[in-house]
Amino acid sequence: MVATTAEYFGRIDILFNNAAISWGIPAEDMTLDQWNHFIVNNLTSCFLTCRACFPHMVAAGGGKIINVGSIITKLGFGKLVHYAAAKGGMDHMTQSLAQGWGKHNIHVNALLPGLVDTEMMPCKGPKKVPLVDMIVKKTPVGKYGVPEDFYGISVMLASQSSDFITGSIIVMDGGLSLAI
Repeated sequence: MVATTAEYFGRIDILFNNAAISWGIPAEDMTLDQWNHFIVNNLTSCFLTCRACFPHMVAAGGGKIINVGSIITKLGFGKLVHYAAAKGGMDHMTQSLAQGWGKHNIHVNALLPGLVDTEMMPCKGPKKVPLVDMIVKKTPVGKYGVPEDFYGISVMLASQSSDFITGSIIVMDGGLSLAI
């Protein structure tokens, strides 16, 4: 994927890592295979993509990496131990890559969304997650997020406007983490 992108565009300047799978399962019922499946999909895949983009970004004189984590890393949730561990690993990976790759003019930051209406977390319609209404009531902005809420910050982090921002973990949860 990375080689094809670099060949097509001639360089890689921006990586937006937004890989995730999730479903709840109590830790005591989770198998090692389930645990490994979550870690591979939610953390290892992002690391491998960062690593694959690194030489292309160095060759281009720098780059921007935006990793999408989760507010769950700040809150915890009993049936999402595996998800929280993977996304928490992404937070620390983000900061470590920022520290290690800053000398190459590569800026690495993370966004931590809260409740956002996506295919993985439907907030309306027949597949609506049962906790949506309770979470929305606790959120200071009184609503769930939508993908468009992330456009502005993503463009900013991918642009020269963020040339002095790296290693940041940016909470974008409508204030949910303040309310719990």
